[in-house]
Amino acid sequence: MLEDIGKLPSVDSTITKARAVTVFLYAHTRVLSLMREFLGKDLVRSGITRFATAYLNLESMLDNKKQLQKLFRSDQLDEMGYLKKAKGSEANKTVRSEFFWRGVDIAVKFFEPL
Repeated sequence: MLEDIGKLPSVDSTITKARAVTVFLYAHTRVLSLMREFLGKDLVRSGITRFATAYLNLESMLDNKKQLQKLFRSDQLDEMGYLKKAKGSEANKTVRSEFFWRGVDIAVKFFEPL
């Protein structure tokens, strides 16, 4: 059932974008350290094929939406230079996108009753 929901195009796209943001955050030690400073904890990281962990990742991101948006607007992250690189720029666009956050909210609501 989880896998079927995860295959819906809009949910799959949201999971893919959330995974890319998480990979960006965890790929750079300084970015990860700053994220932990802003969030006060780690995000739940999704696995490649596990839809339960994809749900947990989306839920974790939604729970930390304000802190993630604040992180990506921070001078500290900008000054590191990672946001100028392709993956950083894409993660930045994703976190700043209300369309993405609506997709996260919808996906979490799909998964929640299961």
